[in-house]
Amino acid sequence: MKKYDVAAIGSGNIDIILGVPSLPDRGGKIVGKLLDQQVGGTVANSACVMARLGLIVTSVSCIGDDIHGQKIMADFQKFNVNCDFVRTLAGHAANLAVIFIDDSGEKSLVYAPGDTREWDEEDARKAIEQSYYIYTMPSDIDKFQKIAAYARQAKTKIIVDIEPHIAGTPERLHAILSLADIVIFNRAGFISGCGDEPQEEHLQRLRQKYQLDAVVVTLDAEGVIAVTEYESEKRACFDVPVIDTTGAGDAFNGAFIYSVINNTPLHSALEFSSAMAAISITALGARGNLPDAQEVSKFIQANK
Repeated sequence: MKKYDVAAIGSGNIDIILGVPSLPDRGGKIVGKLLDQQVGGTVANSACVMARLGLIVTSVSCIGDDIHGQKIMADFQKFNVNCDFVRTLAGHAANLAVIFIDDSGEKSLVYAPGDTREWDEEDARKAIEQSYYIYTMPSDIDKFQKIAAYARQAKTKIIVDIEPHIAGTPERLHAILSLADIVIFNRAGFISGCGDEPQEEHLQRLRQKYQLDAVVVTLDAEGVIAVTEYESEKRACFDVPVIDTTGAGDAFNGAFIYSVINNTPLHSALEFSSAMAAISITALGARGNLPDAQEVSKFIQANK
C-alpha cells in the first residue's frame, strides 16, 4: 500500500497577470492593467486540481526563503497538497510568468525560468517509491531519465505533459515517450513533436509504437481527442463565458489523472476533465475557480 496517489514533480510559479486590449505589434506599446499576482506553474496547478478532487498528492519541488516561496507554500496548503517533499532553499528564485489577458479572455504568456534546482534527487526517489503515479513536464531529459528509472523500480506509472518546448527534437520526444505510460499533449506540442495534425489514427500509431496506456491531445477551443488500447474519443468543449484561459490545460490534466486513477471509462473521463477545464476559465488565474468532484458532476448534469 503506497502513501500517495500522485507525486507531482515540478515547482510553482509566480504569475503576474496583465489585462490588455490586444498584444502590441513589434516595437509597439499599449496600455494595460495589472489584474493580479497569483501562484501558478503547470505541474503545480495540476497538483492543486488533483488534491481538490480528493487525490492524495505530494509535490516534489523547491521554493525560496522569500515572499514568493511563502505564497507558493501557502497555496499548496490551501488546496491540501502534501508538502513533505517541498524543500526551502536560501536564495532560490521562483519561476515567473507574465500573462497577458485580452478582452476575449484569451491568454498569451511569457515564461521566465528561475532557479534550476527545482527538485532534490533523494526526495524525488522517496516520493516516487511511495506513489502510484508520477506527473511531470520533462524539461530536463537527464532528470527525467533518473525519475523514470526510480519509477520503474517502484512500479510507479509515469504521466507526462508535452508542450512544444518539451517535445523539442524527434530524438528528444522519442526519449520521453519511451519512458512514459500516459502522455498528454497540447495541440501545438503534438504537431511540433509528431509533424501531424492530431487525428485518431496518428494517436493510435503513437500509442502502439511506444506501448502507451493512453495518448491525449487537448485542442484548445476545439475540445480534446484521446485513445487507449480499446477506446477512442473526441469531444467538444463546454460552452461557458470566458474570463481567463490561463491554466485550462492544467485543470484538464489534473482531472484526467483523477479519472484514470478512478478507472473511469474514456468517454466519461474526457467529459469530466473538460468540465473541470471549463469551470476553471470562468475566473481569473489558473487556480481562481477549482471545483471539487461533486461540483464538476453538477456542472455536467446542468449542461447535458
